Amino acid sequence: LPISNLAFDDSSWLPGPTLIGHAKAGSTLPEPIRTDLTHYTSAVITYYFRHTFQFNGNPQTTSLQLSYVIDDGAVFYLNGKKLWSARLPDAPSPSTFADFVDIAQLEGPVDLPGSDLVNGDNVLAVEVHQCNASSGDIIFGATLKALTVSSLGADVVLNEIMADNPGALGTDGNTADWIELYNTADQTISLAGWTLTDRKSVV
Repeated sequence: LPISNLAFDDSSWLPGPTLIGHAKAGSTLPEPIRTDLTHYTSAVITYYFRHTFQFNGNPQTTSLQLSYVIDDGAVFYLNGKKLWSARLPDAPSPSTFADFVDIAQLEGPVDLPGSDLVNGDNVLAVEVHQCNASSGDIIFGATLKALTVSSLGADVVLNEIMADNPGALGTDGNTADWIELYNTADQTISLAGWTLTDRKSVV
């Protein structure tokens, strides 16, 4: 079975915190290597990693954010389905080389759909590929965040926007920009904890 298959037996695999890998001497990584691949060999083209986690929510109202530190390329699978690829073609074989990365850096977050999540056990499987058969390092680390909108929250819509207010006075007598939120539900919805920003990097 491929490692992306939910039925794959990884019970004999050794656990370890990320970053996982083997770095070149003098490499400056965004985080320290916490699990060193002591039996690293450049003859191995592809390395495999799996992690099981719990999710309890509605996949249809959940989005994902993926951040990772990879040398050189990787394919991410969620519950057996491809989630994201970095510096690799759509369907790489175990001998496929990735595009070259000199020193791994933190990449992302990448916004992704959460529709392949399931309630209960979920499996994130990752295959990390080298750029050639004599590469001197291998680095892996990833974070997957689930951002869930409550079913009630989905009933609140952005109804009007006043951006660059030319002179329409607000209730306080000022001409500030403003927005109008409209509650389409038949009950009161609390906005406690909600925020609004024009920057994707702010959550």
